[in-house]
Amino acid sequence: MDYSSYMTMSCVIRRKIDEDEDTFMPSFSSSETRDCFKYGKMVYVRQNDSFGLVSAQAYVMDKEISIGDEIDGQIVKSVNIIPEFNGDMVLYEALTWNS
Repeated sequence: MDYSSYMTMSCVIRRKIDEDEDTFMPSFSSSETRDCFKYGKMVYVRQNDSFGLVSAQAYVMDKEISIGDEIDGQIVKSVNIIPEFNGDMVLYEALTWNS
């Protein structure tokens, strides 16, 4: 199924290239604009010593995105692959939130 007609919004993406070994600061590629669909949702986050609900921004797109990349100035912290019924991996849901 062609999902490109549902991507009615746009987002700015920068790919993570590398990380400085001394400061652990990431370096990113130049920005590119991509069609997507974005919405807000509540996410339960559990870490080693704490947990809680956070307000997250979800970006659904039909091109691959990875954890650590940047969307609209926020770092991608989770990526869910949404498969088609026949098993093809067609959609990616990237989640960002403030820590």
